[in-house]
Amino acid sequence: MTHALRKSLVIVLGLLPLAARAQNNPYKIDDEVYSYYTLASTHRTDSACLAYADTAKFIAINKGDDKGWCVASCAVLQYYFSRRDLESLSAEAERLRDYAKNSGFMQYYYHAYTQEALAALNNHRSVYALDIAKRQWNDAQEMNDDYGIYQSNKCLAGIYQSRNDNAAAIKYLKQAEDIYWKTDLKDQQSISQTYATLSELYPATSDSALLYSNKALEFSKTKSDKVRAILHIATCYGARNDRNQFYRYYSQFCSDPLSESVSPSSTIDLHVYDAIFKGDYDGAYDLCDDIDNPVDRYSLKARVASAASDWKSATRFLETRSQVSDSLNSAAVSSDLAEYNSMFETDSLLMEETAKRERLYHFLILAAIFVMLCGLMAFILYRRAKKRQIDEMSRLNRELDAARSAAEHSSQMKDLFVQNMSHEVRTPLNAILGFSQLLSTPGMEWSEEERSQFGDAIMNNGNVLTMLIDDILNASDMEKGDYRIVLAENSVKRICDAALESVRYRVPDGVELILDYPLDEDLTIVTDAGRTQQILINYLTNACKHTEKGSITLGVSLAEYPDMLTFSVTDTGTGIPADQAENIFERFTKLDAFKQGTGLGLNICRILSSKLCGKAILDTDYKGGARFLFIHPLNLKVK
Repeated sequence: MTHALRKSLVIVLGLLPLAARAQNNPYKIDDEVYSYYTLASTHRTDSACLAYADTAKFIAINKGDDKGWCVASCAVLQYYFSRRDLESLSAEAERLRDYAKNSGFMQYYYHAYTQEALAALNNHRSVYALDIAKRQWNDAQEMNDDYGIYQSNKCLAGIYQSRNDNAAAIKYLKQAEDIYWKTDLKDQQSISQTYATLSELYPATSDSALLYSNKALEFSKTKSDKVRAILHIATCYGARNDRNQFYRYYSQFCSDPLSESVSPSSTIDLHVYDAIFKGDYDGAYDLCDDIDNPVDRYSLKARVASAASDWKSATRFLETRSQVSDSLNSAAVSSDLAEYNSMFETDSLLMEETAKRERLYHFLILAAIFVMLCGLMAFILYRRAKKRQIDEMSRLNRELDAARSAAEHSSQMKDLFVQNMSHEVRTPLNAILGFSQLLSTPGMEWSEEERSQFGDAIMNNGNVLTMLIDDILNASDMEKGDYRIVLAENSVKRICDAALESVRYRVPDGVELILDYPLDEDLTIVTDAGRTQQILINYLTNACKHTEKGSITLGVSLAEYPDMLTFSVTDTGTGIPADQAENIFERFTKLDAFKQGTGLGLNICRILSSKLCGKAILDTDYKGGARFLFIHPLNLKVK
């Protein structure tokens, strides 16, 4: 319609009697302006709408009715929306925002944003719609306008719902709910529709859907809101297969005259559940065919098939639903990509023009930055060199400290070893010399029994001295790597017997030495017999030192650890605290400084067991004394 024709219509329409149309003016604007707005709204799908709206604007300006002008502009937005003319609608929305902001009617400022976003959605441009809604949200935040923030959150939720992103839609609606209850909006707006929308976003079978449906009913302020809430509650109970509650609300909905004004597409689910409860599955399927959304259609058909115990059809409907959903998602992604490309091309043109104006400015800035960077680089290089120098000095100091600590520790260990060995060697030597002098003293007559006792003492102390020297030599060989392991088939029984015989003379009086051997006497294993005996002898010797009464038992078992042979030495002595279970295997470690020994025996056991691919450990579960284990593998091969 040309501008001249629109102007003529404005003049002609302005002459019409409109008093009747001014009744029931809900916007509280000038009656004449409202009458023309009503005509424009009634003709929102044809060009007469623009003429009526322009007339309403003209009268509003003449009468100083700023709110009336905003209401008339909303009719223009309705017209362009019905024509899917997004460009013209955006231009009118911009005019309405400017007028509303200047006149202080901010609800129309945000309404213009909302209508523009809905028009973009109506033109399948959801990305652009999101951009509009986010601009609306940013404006509301900048102006700290609670109403604007509330409306922009609802707008964003609606867009995300149309994109099937229910999680994002729920997020924004909950933000809107939070703002609603924290501000005075609760005295101006109804939140029932927000709760109703929230119930739609959750699966109908969920507690959340039922909760928000009940909230929508609780806070409904109009009859239409109440009817809509009852519809959602009935749908939730139908999905939950709760027949009694379903018909309670279904009957309320059907008996309300306003139910006829509800869109038939919104009530299909309700009638489907009614058909299911009545056993009319064919009728339920027919109703499902009227659902526009294919995903919802096949979901509801699957529910009908499940109610009819037709599991094959239910599975087929769910598979079809999944395929349709994937197809729609792919189409949505393709649409988004196409829209992004279009927006990118537009933005590229704008950016190219902006870039031309900014190049000279950038060149000057770059020159200044270059000079600054050169100075900064020189400073950074200096700092790095200085830091490297400091780091190197710190590293050298740490190495010196570590070397000093190692040297001090080595010196302490050497002093400790010398002191320990001086005591350990002197004790058996003094005994040997003392008893030897007694035997060789002229004029002393000794009985055969006494001479035998002196000889045994000399022999025992000689063996102790030999053991000390062997421990030292063995430890030295292991440290140098000169300790060889020779694997061969060996009798387990003979190894045990030999170990027992080697320590029998060390066993204190009143202590029983026992061999617990429940296995086949012909059992053999691949091992180094000498090293295995040495481990057992060290265990047994250690037990002799710390057991004054009771028993010392050398045991053998195949059941304790799978695929392993377990040697155990169990005593009834003083025992070892569990927190020392690993410490006792360290070199020169002695829990009782008054007991004879170098503190090397258990350390040698740990090293030898490792070389034989086994383990030397203390059984911390045993509380009757001490129990040492040598766990030997059964899968060693003869080399």
